[in-house]
Amino acid sequence: MPVSKTISSKNAGGTLRYLLDGAAHDTTLTNKRAIHGNFNNLDLDYMNQPNAGYFMSQFTVSRHKTNKYLKTHKDKATQCYHLIFSFSDREFDRSDLNKQSIQALQLTQDYLKQHMPATAQWLVVVQADSKGHKLHTHVAVNSVNVDGKVLDSNLVTQVGDNGIRNTFNDFLDDNFQKVTGRPFKRVEPKQPDLNDFQPPAERDAKANRDMYDWKDDLKDKILSAVQATNTLNDFKTMLHDMYGVDVSERHRSTGQVDGNGKKIKRVAYTYSFEDKDGKKRRSADFRYTKGGKIRGLGKAFIPAAIEQYQLQHQPVDDGSAELAELDSLADEALSANAASSVAMPVSSTVVASSTQKSVASAVHSKVEQSARSMQQRRRNREAVESTVVPTRSQQEVLKALSMRVETAVGAFKASAVKDYKDALSATYHPSVVSSASSEAVQPSVNSSNAQSDKSKDRDENLTL
Repeated sequence: MPVSKTISSKNAGGTLRYLLDGAAHDTTLTNKRAIHGNFNNLDLDYMNQPNAGYFMSQFTVSRHKTNKYLKTHKDKATQCYHLIFSFSDREFDRSDLNKQSIQALQLTQDYLKQHMPATAQWLVVVQADSKGHKLHTHVAVNSVNVDGKVLDSNLVTQVGDNGIRNTFNDFLDDNFQKVTGRPFKRVEPKQPDLNDFQPPAERDAKANRDMYDWKDDLKDKILSAVQATNTLNDFKTMLHDMYGVDVSERHRSTGQVDGNGKKIKRVAYTYSFEDKDGKKRRSADFRYTKGGKIRGLGKAFIPAAIEQYQLQHQPVDDGSAELAELDSLADEALSANAASSVAMPVSSTVVASSTQKSVASAVHSKVEQSARSMQQRRRNREAVESTVVPTRSQQEVLKALSMRVETAVGAFKASAVKDYKDALSATYHPSVVSSASSEAVQPSVNSSNAQSDKSKDRDENLTL
């Protein structure tokens, strides 16, 4: 898989001369500094040759079109961006240097045409004179387009979802085999997982074990709260009450855009607390700087990762607690009936006493409340599944969990309806039982069945 790198340059002329001028650094494979090259929105010199000085002057003309320069006559601090794409021996083994250089050039320039705006100014060259003898391409992109608009720096950032490291590999996934006739094998980075996070106290120390690191202390507190809670609200409450860590939310850009060109944002956490020395500390969950450096605690501490961990480790509620409460209410109904001194007439027009009505109403209300509670937990789980993209193994766990929940809900429904009917049978005439159960209980059962069928359809359509 290629290695991609971005360098912000304050000297466009120096960057262009590095790409074109001078002798080859290593002549093992070639005596040429640049084997092949191409450009966009640039002109060759009067001898119809690529000229670093002439390219530099064209870069300068574009940068002087900005409104800022027209007002202040101050050039941009970042004059151009230097991109490097170095291919591994698996992509290009240099057995046919000229042919493979042309293929590397085509891949890079096609990527730039797809990734950059049509008004961008750039030069791309292919080189193979490094010490490692790897075939690689250099790109110089002007920081201002030919129309005077500043280039979006997100297009040339090194890391992030929309950085060149990811977008270039995405492009090779679709186009490498078309150009070279050989498949492209992408190496996927290991995804962060709280399951793999080892508390600092358990790690082998590389330095003095007595040294205090406030970030390690904060990570320990967060991990303890994650493992002891099942929801994000409980997680934040425990962090505040037990560990003195405050959590604030904000929306942070993911580096991606939607179909309308708007930035896609995510919920981000900022953790703040006082360390053991009483100093106030503050850290974001995870972010990239414009220079591509990583800041914060890590991807394992973003809300989506925490919620995914809680979902995987959340115990399945089989409804036993609700059933126990329903049994208790049924016992109360039987006791109230036995204690009643008024004999129940055998008639379809029987009128229930106020005590019996209240007991039956309590049983019915508890059935409805318990059913709604279990349905809400299921909807919460479905909402989490729609915002977190699980891996293949996690999808299997989620599917198994969904089946267990569906089974538990079905069992709970059947048992709840039976207990409700039994309680009414012990209290009222059978005609009252039939009327009450069909009018009060059946709508909830039908609603639950509809929810269950919808959930089953969703699980069957889940791609593994």
